[in-house]
Amino acid sequence: MPLPERPLFDPSDDDANVPGLPVRFGISGLVMAGMILLAAVLVSVGWWGARQVLLDMAERSAEDAGRIMTERSRRIIDPAVATLRQLAFDPITQATGLDDRLARIAAFSVDMVANPLVSAVYVGYPNGDFLLVRSLRGAEQRDFFTAPANAAFLVQSILRDGAGAQHGQYRFYDGELKLLSRRDEPGYRFDPRTRPWYATADRSLVPAISAPYVFFTTRQIGISLSQRARNSDAVVAIDMTLDDLAASLGNLRLTPHSELALVDEQRKVIAYSDMARVLEQDGESFRFRSLDELDVPSLSQLSGRARGGESSALYSVDGREWLGLSLPFNVIDGHALKLLIAAPGDELLGQLDRNRKTMVLVALLLVLAFLPLGWWAGRAIGRSMERLALQAGRMSRFDFRTQRRGRSTLREVNMLTDMVDHVSLTVEAFLDISAILSTETHVEEMLQQVLEKFVQATRCDGGAVYLWQREQRVMQRAAAYGQQCGLADTMPYDEQGSTTDAARDTEDGRLRVELDLRGRNGSLEGVLVLMHAHDSAHEDPRFLAFARRLSGMLAVAIETRQLIAAQKALLESLIRLMADAIDAKSPYTGGHCERVPHLAIMLADRPEHKVAWDDEHRPAVERGDPRNVLGFDMQLPQYRQNMGELHNLTVRRGTLTEEDRFAINNHIVQTLVMLKRLPWPESLKSVPDTAANHHEKMDGTGYPRRLRASELPVQDRVMALADVFEALTAADRPYKPAKTLSESLRIMARMCREQHLDTELFRYFLRSGLWRTYADELLRPAQRDEVDIAVIEGLLDPQSA
Repeated sequence: MPLPERPLFDPSDDDANVPGLPVRFGISGLVMAGMILLAAVLVSVGWWGARQVLLDMAERSAEDAGRIMTERSRRIIDPAVATLRQLAFDPITQATGLDDRLARIAAFSVDMVANPLVSAVYVGYPNGDFLLVRSLRGAEQRDFFTAPANAAFLVQSILRDGAGAQHGQYRFYDGELKLLSRRDEPGYRFDPRTRPWYATADRSLVPAISAPYVFFTTRQIGISLSQRARNSDAVVAIDMTLDDLAASLGNLRLTPHSELALVDEQRKVIAYSDMARVLEQDGESFRFRSLDELDVPSLSQLSGRARGGESSALYSVDGREWLGLSLPFNVIDGHALKLLIAAPGDELLGQLDRNRKTMVLVALLLVLAFLPLGWWAGRAIGRSMERLALQAGRMSRFDFRTQRRGRSTLREVNMLTDMVDHVSLTVEAFLDISAILSTETHVEEMLQQVLEKFVQATRCDGGAVYLWQREQRVMQRAAAYGQQCGLADTMPYDEQGSTTDAARDTEDGRLRVELDLRGRNGSLEGVLVLMHAHDSAHEDPRFLAFARRLSGMLAVAIETRQLIAAQKALLESLIRLMADAIDAKSPYTGGHCERVPHLAIMLADRPEHKVAWDDEHRPAVERGDPRNVLGFDMQLPQYRQNMGELHNLTVRRGTLTEEDRFAINNHIVQTLVMLKRLPWPESLKSVPDTAANHHEKMDGTGYPRRLRASELPVQDRVMALADVFEALTAADRPYKPAKTLSESLRIMARMCREQHLDTELFRYFLRSGLWRTYADELLRPAQRDEVDIAVIEGLLDPQSA
């Protein structure tokens, strides 16, 4: 039933049944969405910038706090260092008796009063004697030493008698250094020479400083400073408490919930705001807990990042953002300490979150104020786009005619309109080219018409098509159109090379581009030459890509027409060849029929048994024969046929005489002669040689042309190997039995060793197992015996002969 007629384009139904919003609404919405997005971006950028400023300020505040703590700690230690240098010159370092030593305790007590962080000053002597002055601060310390209520200082001494026995004694003094009581301490005994502070002290200006540790007597955190006396081997030392470090950490908090800790290289916590969580009793002594044992995740993660080289970092712990800082605490020489500061991000940025809400409200009001402007601009642009959509609708209904319309005030819309018109013209040209290729059978006429449409579709000024003449090795112009400045009828060309697609200037100021026309298999069919003006469209690399793709249609059309012509010529040649073959076969058949009756009555070196060569039947296979145009190199027997019985009985090997073997080998000669007569297409030029070379040998002793390995392509060597393997294993030959796999492969190995077959190709054939696959499909079960590949490969060695 025929369909009802309807117009190709009906403007009334352009918008019907088409999903989606009109373009004016889409553009208006896009403009408004852009305004909203811009406001959101501005708010986000502003908030992010303010956030970064606050974080930078917090980071600088933390660094300042760390420097303050470092300087404060240095002010604690530096006076003690100066005191120690003075004590190194004190006469107490040379005193040998207890009374002389006690006379100098006033200097020690003054230093402790001046620096409340000094808990003890002591001297160790080279004979093992020891004297220590300790400041008793608070009732807790007096109770610990069972001291009098008004005791201010404790003097601890150890003396060694002539026998080396130790005598310990405690002396308690008031603030005026008046002796209050004296008590012998038999259990108070130790050798100062075994202490680290004694061993590490020297006479340099820089005292030895120990790592922080917990004093057993007072359970305070402190360090020991020691220095050897200037005029003796005695060592003077000071114990200093660092209790204010823990107190200072609490004062350095950036926010209420900030975390601070002082850790050493082994991640042991030296100072923390809650020291009760840091110290752990270990028998009679105390130890510092590690950072992991302290169980403060924000500090633990910060320490891990600091080990990775990050001195400051933003990170998240349990969904909460933290700002962390790791600062060097270079107060105690020789001991690398780190000050860790971690502050919650929400506490640092609390005010910023409130400001962000205000910024969002202001941006929203601005967007609402500018929405009408965006709506008006969107409608104006949308109307122009709708006119383009109408033309695209006509194109979708296969109406590629251009329409007259007014120009828009928008440059881009006019550009789109021009582009749509160009597309319409190009599609029309494509349709015309397709029609020409499908109907025109004459190559020249087809080329002329296609070239005209091609030049129009690419908006060029002119062009020409050249066809490749293989015999003359030259390009011959077959079609031309438009302006063709400097284009000759013929031009030389390198078949192996290719055009570079580079444009060249012509005499009239245009550009000339040459494009190869190649068939499906890459064979050269011709060249397309285009002439165009200097403009941005044609100088764009995409124009060359478009023209190259379009030229492929032309190349395929040329190749198709030439293939049809070649097939027609091939068919005619085959018919002539069959006729010639029938004529050529008759004399041989007649001669065979004449000779058969005489076989039974043959007698033995009679002259009539020797059939000589005549000019008509003498094959042109000898190298010096001027008729030999195909390069044959075969030894022609003296006679065409020798039927003498004695001659046949002198055959050394097999049952064939020299004349019989030449007659058999002559089949390959006739194969090459016949195949060379055929007009093979370019892609099949090698077929005759491949068919004739499978009896050649790698050492040049084969036939019919005695070609060596270097003259034989891989495909010819493959044919030779396949021919031998099939001949050895074939079971349909009446003149020989079929050989087994192992026997066949051994024979082929010997042929490789004698340079009759390609050795490397045989190795691949052997190792790949192709012979086994062939045997499973085509050989009889009795032939498929066991094969030892190693043994076969061993036969390839010349030493195995």
